[in-house]
Amino acid sequence: IVKFMVDMLEPNEDDKVIDPACGSGGFLLYVLDKVKKYLEDTLTPDDAKDRWKDFALYQLFGIEINSQLARVSMMNMIIHEDGHSNIENNDALDDTSKFHPRRDIRLGKYSLLLTNPPFGAVIKIREHNYLKEYELGAKEKPRNRQNTEILFIERCLDYLKPGGRMGIVLPDGILTNSSNQYVRDFISERAQVLAVVSLPQTAFRRPDAKG
Repeated sequence: IVKFMVDMLEPNEDDKVIDPACGSGGFLLYVLDKVKKYLEDTLTPDDAKDRWKDFALYQLFGIEINSQLARVSMMNMIIHEDGHSNIENNDALDDTSKFHPRRDIRLGKYSLLLTNPPFGAVIKIREHNYLKEYELGAKEKPRNRQNTEILFIERCLDYLKPGGRMGIVLPDGILTNSSNQYVRDFISERAQVLAVVSLPQTAFRRPDAKG
């Protein structure tokens, strides 16, 4: 699934790339490998290595709220020869001014976003005051809570600059449940949908131990 999404969105060395729920860094590593292969196929070995290193160091970013997963992501990036310094251990839904200033992670900065945000969790306004800053939160309609994946849709679009591309894994209820029509309206007002790819219900299920 990760490979399919990366291949479809065709990252290149000019992209500034972010995954705001990067986990162990799967999307970032696939992007890194794809850009590396392209550069190796089109440039001399020395030029390809220099350009790829610059891409890893300056144009590839991840955010992960879980400190253990953030460390795993950093280690994976180190194993793949750097980029680890751009993993921010923080809540991607929070104000970016709280992030480490050296990484300079800001809204409206990125040309490519790939992510699989957390599903099923609920953001409650009594725990996270930033809910009132989101149109899909409590900014325009009083809400005490909102599903994480819905807030991530808005935040991911905010991270992109005009003309940016996004690949995101979402539960199909976002696109089918009548109660989520307001979310679909928000998406169509903010973005052009290039494709919706349906996955089988077993896509993220652990394989049967006997199988």
